[in-house]
Amino acid sequence: MQMLYDDYFKGFDPGKYDRYRHELEQKVGTGYTISRAPLFLEPQLIQRLSATTGSLLRFLASTAYQNQTEAIPWSLAQPPITPRDYFGCADYYLTDQGPKLLEINMGPAGRIALVELMEERFCHHFGYHRACSTSQAFNERMVRAISDDFTFNRIAITVSHLPSSGIHLTCYRYLEQILDSFGIYGKVVYANELEQGHGAFFHNGETFDRIYNLLIPFVWDKNSEAFTTFHQLLQSHPQRFFPNPSGARLATKALLTDCMAIHHPRYQLAREDIENIESIRLHAARVSDYTSVEDLLHAFGGEEQLVLKPIKDYGANGILIKPAREAVARIMDSQAEHYIAQAYCRPQKRPFLTATGERTARMALVRLFFTDGEYSGMRGYLQETHCDEFYVAPVLTPSAPLPP
Repeated sequence: MQMLYDDYFKGFDPGKYDRYRHELEQKVGTGYTISRAPLFLEPQLIQRLSATTGSLLRFLASTAYQNQTEAIPWSLAQPPITPRDYFGCADYYLTDQGPKLLEINMGPAGRIALVELMEERFCHHFGYHRACSTSQAFNERMVRAISDDFTFNRIAITVSHLPSSGIHLTCYRYLEQILDSFGIYGKVVYANELEQGHGAFFHNGETFDRIYNLLIPFVWDKNSEAFTTFHQLLQSHPQRFFPNPSGARLATKALLTDCMAIHHPRYQLAREDIENIESIRLHAARVSDYTSVEDLLHAFGGEEQLVLKPIKDYGANGILIKPAREAVARIMDSQAEHYIAQAYCRPQKRPFLTATGERTARMALVRLFFTDGEYSGMRGYLQETHCDEFYVAPVLTPSAPLPP
């Protein structure tokens, strides 16, 4: 990969980057911190990430695992999960020991409209033919899932009216254009403004036959009183929702602790799936499994080797990396049942280009998207430190074998 980076940096043109970033901003209506350098990944690594994510999804689909998640308190309706509902992403740090799993999310991720667009526009502006996109046809797969293979052609793209959803609102509106490019009408509407009648959904006089739900299920569940009418729509027409919000219960961060027992016969996983998951898991346990701070720190090798994560939060909210003993004690005293402990890992650094043109390196995180339970695309993130400001990066792979 170093050869690709060297070649790319040698021909880097700030003007092309500015035009590339400006076009993205125009199309999605907002500016994001877009990396000046792509993330180049080896084909073998992409295949490994894809295969391992498939193994994780088979674990999530196992009857034994789904029975475990029924104990998670949940106020929303719980229609059965279908194969099409396995729609979301898995996040991995790239390390010297291979990729390591950070979390899985079931449901649309923020900036999802950027996935194919960012890579396609990067290749267009830079004309870099030695590498190709890893997310080709991502939009088609997404639209097929949203519309149930074009069965539905009027889609209400439902978003939260709560302030926290505003950050991605303009990007979500770009989804209207993506749907339109496949002959599907879509419109972003606030979930609490949608009504029903005669087997259809209505908003300001417009009729819709399908809901593409962009509400974060944990936010919806926590603020259920703000979405009473929307919940009634889910109860009345669960088959018209995509994806099924109850799928989020399968992908809390408690999954990271459950991965420690994937060899158990009750999950009925194939040997290959077990080996794939063992290779990417980091040691994890529920904080409530420990009776003292000393026991917890001893199990993970001290504060410097520990990460604490809230079970049902999203993004980087509430995560404590290398926490001080006092912070560990505070979590154990008041929130132990809501947190997991995970072993710290040191990510690899991949080449990065600063705004002043300096070549440096940043920690690399890869988000692998899946649609219908299968790989559908990738996006990269380059960070200075854990949970710090990140730069979004297109993920590219060699378009032809590299010379030895």
